[in-house]
Amino acid sequence: MAEALEAIEAVPLPARYGFWAVPSGIAVEVVAQADVPSVRRRIEQSLIDWQVPVCELHVVTDPTRLSRPFPLRCDLREHSFRPPTQRADIITPAAMLGVAQEVT
Repeated sequence: MAEALEAIEAVPLPARYGFWAVPSGIAVEVVAQADVPSVRRRIEQSLIDWQVPVCELHVVTDPTRLSRPFPLRCDLREHSFRPPTQRADIITPAAMLGVAQEVT
């Protein structure tokens, strides 16, 4: 899906989109620079070329208008990482060998 949408110049990168099942295929919503017939045709043709069984196409110009946005990796927030270590907590190669080293 992403490759089909990102191949279109009118779709800003990274492509923002969503999709869901409908009775005869899938519905796709995508953020584009403009919601005009020529852009809609290019998006639809690219999806067809990439063998995406699109039955409904919803084009929006504002990412906040996506009703079911697909989560992109660049948007994810990892909460399981611990906060950055302080300088005194850094393990140096010398510390791993048991050699005392002054931390500045």
